[in-house]
Amino acid sequence: MGKKYYGMKMVLFNYVDEAYPLKFSVANLRKDLTLAVKEMEKSKKKLPILQQTQAVYSQAVEKGLGEEDFSAIIKTIGD
Repeated sequence: MGKKYYGMKMVLFNYVDEAYPLKFSVANLRKDLTLAVKEMEKSKKKLPILQQTQAVYSQAVEKGLGEEDFSAIIKTIGD
């Protein structure tokens, strides 16, 4: 449990400091979300939050945030 808290604490500091040191890129997370959406479609299930999350990460990549840490997604959500 402590590791999860520590990780969230690090992300919180990213938001506060407006600094996003790369741990896992927006582009990599979008890739994983896109794969998950494709699997969802194959299974004929509906997971709207998955599709919405993938769309937000796609917008972030289009805005040029692909090579930033995933916590930089706040720059897209805040618009």
